[in-house]
Amino acid sequence: MSLLLVPALAAQTIEKKAEDQSYGDVAAAADQAFKAKNYAGCIEHLRVAIKVAAKELRKAVLAAMPEAPEGMDEVPQKAAAVAGLMDGSALIGIPIEKQFRAKNGQRRLTVQVHVNSNMVKMLEMGLNMAAMDPKVDVVNYGPHRGMLKKNSGGKRLELQVILDGKHLLSGNATGFGVEELLAVVDQAFVDRLMALLRSGKSDG
Repeated sequence: MSLLLVPALAAQTIEKKAEDQSYGDVAAAADQAFKAKNYAGCIEHLRVAIKVAAKELRKAVLAAMPEAPEGMDEVPQKAAAVAGLMDGSALIGIPIEKQFRAKNGQRRLTVQVHVNSNMVKMLEMGLNMAAMDPKVDVVNYGPHRGMLKKNSGGKRLELQVILDGKHLLSGNATGFGVEELLAVVDQAFVDRLMALLRSGKSDG
């Protein structure tokens, strides 16, 4: 009687998504690939490292953002928007944001942070011309300058602030007064955000 030998099969595994991998492991793999002169492989590992960093960046920035103003709720983000941040694009200008909406729908607020934004140069040009526009006020957060635009008869406000000459903070509001908007996007928030972007630690 002959025995039928069946080759052993490896147990199935679930492949880790790029953003779920350890940054240390990915960085080490990139370093090994570079030393082996496998530059294409090194670049691929670095792309994964960016995805890992983007995920952690998004979590940290969202944690530093303001809570929902009184009488408003935070609007859950769509899965597609979150996926866009997870692919590493958060590091090249796509915003990390929170949206708030009043229960009656008449007041809305979107707070966005663009990390390493390519829109900063254009905004700097706008800031230089702000003094000549009666609908625009210059707003200073310590060394960081921005401008506040009033649209639709003052019913819509658009705040844009340049941070360290490379990041962009914006607040777009409907149904808010100027003081109400600046009470949400305040100096304390900017200080927390800058501490995070400069050192990775958010004060407060």
